[in-house]
Amino acid sequence: MNKKDSMKFMFFNRFWVLRYSIAIFFFANFYWMVTAWASKSLSLIIPLVMMFFALAVAIELTSKLHTNKSELPLTKAFYLTQLGLNLLLVITCLTPLYDNVFPFLKNSGQLFVELICAIGAILCLLSLAKIKQLVAGTDRQLKIMKMFEKNN
Repeated sequence: MNKKDSMKFMFFNRFWVLRYSIAIFFFANFYWMVTAWASKSLSLIIPLVMMFFALAVAIELTSKLHTNKSELPLTKAFYLTQLGLNLLLVITCLTPLYDNVFPFLKNSGQLFVELICAIGAILCLLSLAKIKQLVAGTDRQLKIMKMFEKNN
């Protein structure tokens, strides 16, 4: 592999954490959609929209293989939206709307939903921090790339 290809793949690998966390959110939303669909709940629309949003973000992240731009407007918007949704779902768990949004879990799954949404919110915050580092050029991988470029 030549130096140009090595640099291209090193740049692309700067985004690996975001690619994996998008996959986690895609499948979490997929699971929610399937269970909502099985219980004939209209709440399936929310995870379905988030799944399409996650696919668009996956395309944006994959495009980083062909460009050296660190801007991630769609990815940042996704994580902000998912963070807002997770926080809204935690609040929903404390209201009578819970049965409408999660009819397949009833009251026994309320704590489980709160826990999953809280973990998701933390993952969103960590991902937003990573995006901030990537855009600012302060991530560790960029420093390694610069050392590699200088030494080879």
